[in-house]
Amino acid sequence: MSESLPPKPPARAKAKAKPEVIDAEIEGDDAGWRELEFNGDTLKVRPPSQQALAAFSLGTSKHVPSNTRNDLTGLFISRHLSPESYERVFDRLMNPEDPDYTIDSIGELMRAIVELS
Repeated sequence: MSESLPPKPPARAKAKAKPEVIDAEIEGDDAGWRELEFNGDTLKVRPPSQQALAAFSLGTSKHVPSNTRNDLTGLFISRHLSPESYERVFDRLMNPEDPDYTIDSIGELMRAIVELS
């Protein structure tokens, strides 16, 4: 005699999907770039090199002035997102009617890009 399991509760509409690489590598003119599914967008990202990761890590330490940390974070993002993806991310961040992009979104995106290497 098998017992039936209770029905699963409905998925929460606000649940964010984990960033996911959807294409191992893009070929042709865009060689070296990857597609990343992030908060409903397909972003074209470049995996950071070891020296980029080291520079980012050193440049964002607590011993670096906060305005320099902010500049280096912005530089890292601009160098690892295609121009179109960069524009899309910041458009959504600045849109007051877009609940999927929050203050935590940049940190989540940075983590997803770093995990590509």
